[in-house]
Amino acid sequence: MNELAKALAEVRDAEKQLAQVFLGVAEQSVNGQDFRRGCTVMSSWSQAHLRKIENLPAESGVPLNAAPDDASAWLRNVPEDHFGLCDFEYLLLLVHHVRGAWSAVRQAAHEIDADEIAQLATQSASDTDRQIAWLTACQIRRPTVRVA
Repeated sequence: MNELAKALAEVRDAEKQLAQVFLGVAEQSVNGQDFRRGCTVMSSWSQAHLRKIENLPAESGVPLNAAPDDASAWLRNVPEDHFGLCDFEYLLLLVHHVRGAWSAVRQAAHEIDADEIAQLATQSASDTDRQIAWLTACQIRRPTVRVA
C-alpha cells in the first residue's frame, strides 16, 4: 500500500502542475483560439484526473498524504524559467512525466490487487496519451509561445 500511496501522490502533484501549465500556455499563446481552446481542454482532463484521485481515499482506503519520492522533487522546485525551456517544451516534458507516473500507479495497484485504481490509472494514462498526441501534432505545426 505504501508504494501505491507514493505513486498516487506523485501523479497527483504532476497532474496538478500539468493542469496549471496547460492553462499558462493557453494564456500566453499567440497561436489563435483553437490552440488556446485545446490547451484549456487538456487542462480540464488533468483536473478531472485530480478529482478522481481525490475521491479515491473514501472509496479505496489508500491514503493520499504520502509524499512523492525525491525523484520528483524537480516538480516542486521548478525555476521560473522552466530550466531554460520555453513553456511548450516544458509542457511536453511534464506530460511525458505524468504518463510515466500513471504507469507507476497502475503497476503498484496491480501488485496489491487494487483493480479499481489500476483501471483509473489505465484510463488516465490513455487520456495522457491523447494529450501527448495532441501536443506532438501542435509541435509539428510549430506553435509560438511567448516566454515570460
